[in-house]
Amino acid sequence: MEKRLLDEMDICEPYTASELAETLDAERRTVHNYLEALAEEDKIHRKKHTSRHVSWWRTE
Repeated sequence: MEKRLLDEMDICEPYTASELAETLDAERRTVHNYLEALAEEDKIHRKKHTSRHVSWWRTE
């Protein structure tokens, strides 16, 4: 799933977990968990806008 997420994300383009879940036909919670793991590994970045809205993006 990590590779699929990274392949789907264009560099510097923000995404939500819901968008990626729909594109990858996966559960939003599953995608969110993988995004969190990728962020912890510094493979992607995130910005929390509100308690329920987070943007994720690749820089390379």
